[in-house]
Amino acid sequence: MELQRITRSWLKKNEACYSDYRLRKLVPKEGVTLQQVLETDRIPDVDKIWVVTREDLLPETIMAAWLAGIVERVLGRTENTDPKSLAVISLLRRIASGEAVSQEERNRIHSEARHAANTAYYAALYAANTADYTADYTADYAAYYAANDVAMCAAQGDEERKQQVQDLLGLLED
Repeated sequence: MELQRITRSWLKKNEACYSDYRLRKLVPKEGVTLQQVLETDRIPDVDKIWVVTREDLLPETIMAAWLAGIVERVLGRTENTDPKSLAVISLLRRIASGEAVSQEERNRIHSEARHAANTAYYAALYAANTADYTADYTADYAAYYAANDVAMCAAQGDEERKQQVQDLLGLLED
């Protein structure tokens, strides 16, 4: 599968927080593939996840499959799984399988996704016992983008970040 190359100009356009000097050190003039970003040890996992969650970088089916896995894993850390959270997972799995999902249905589930993101966020904080930052990239996107909050919030712990990167590499290889 041919994905968009990640170039210095793309990173600047997306407001990467790296200096021009650091970008020149990490990214050759012709850019890098997403796989190269995910496989390098020179970029922290949290920054790899930041790259991945930029809008339109990944095909919708891969993004949805990745996010569904994250939501399931994070919700597995809670004792009470809210049915609204399960609706989000179901929607993500349908999108991942290539099923056409109407904008109306995405919008209807969007508020439930926001609820699931909040639930997963607190579960992740509890499980990881850390709070590096919070992220809210999804307020204006379709329902499946709401799960980006879950991805970013679940990434509070180093092990979770590492697992997310490995999960995505696996999906890209399939």
